[in-house]
Amino acid sequence: MSYAWLKQPWMNFLAAAKQHRLAHAYSINWDKQLGSDVFVEQVVNYLLCQRPSGKACGQCKACELYNAGNHPDLQVVSDDDKASIGVDSIRQLSQNLYQTANQSGNKVVVIYQAERMTEAAANALLKMLEEPPQNSYWLITAKRQGLLLPTIRSRLQKIVLSRADNHATITDEQRAHAQQLLAALQGKQLLPSLDSKSAAQEWLVITEWLFSDWLKVAHRAPFQALTMPALADDLSAHHKRYPHHADVILRSQRELAVIKRQSFHIAGLAIANQLRQLWQSLRAKLNG
Repeated sequence: MSYAWLKQPWMNFLAAAKQHRLAHAYSINWDKQLGSDVFVEQVVNYLLCQRPSGKACGQCKACELYNAGNHPDLQVVSDDDKASIGVDSIRQLSQNLYQTANQSGNKVVVIYQAERMTEAAANALLKMLEEPPQNSYWLITAKRQGLLLPTIRSRLQKIVLSRADNHATITDEQRAHAQQLLAALQGKQLLPSLDSKSAAQEWLVITEWLFSDWLKVAHRAPFQALTMPALADDLSAHHKRYPHHADVILRSQRELAVIKRQSFHIAGLAIANQLRQLWQSLRAKLNG
């Protein structure tokens, strides 16, 4: 997991899976700052994988379809461009949900910000949750779970995502990756490889932390305010030598935010390509 505080919820989920005690429907608090999107991605990939172990194998046909963004047994309801989720969006789920899975495995439904469902949509969802098809799993996310119908909440097993807001949540591996990325952007080594959607998601988080710390150093924030204080000396030395690079990092940070918002709704390799292009463009500007 790219966010250290997601490790325990993930281990709890894995333990239930290995003991064949998975619930058919889960509620997950939705907050991208907590990495809710990353957690949902990993759960979905695991549930669809044909050979899961500690995580999705990334090599079976189901994983290939998922990483390509066109797995037929995954249905997503988001309606990002609408103020509410209507009943038709929920009813459409049943057309495929009650048929045999295309990949002879599980079927997964993800509903984003489910508190936006209309009353009719919520009632339609409740009916499906009361009689779920075999081998189907529901991930219901909401920013304000208290707005969901009590009868819906009672049928969902809650997964709570929260973070301890301190530097201990950053792993040694993540610090090493950030150091690697910084060196690559400075033209000292090759850029990291991105061969899957999960890899792109993890490097997206590392990139976000690095850009944030880079700008904090540029604005003379105290080292203890950095997410990764171990990089402080390198970032400070770079800024002293190239102070104008702060504007370049700021523009790249804005581009990164766009990629992150789109990260669930586009195919995995497309995310990887967008992030790689951002890195390449930034490296050219920093070393031009």
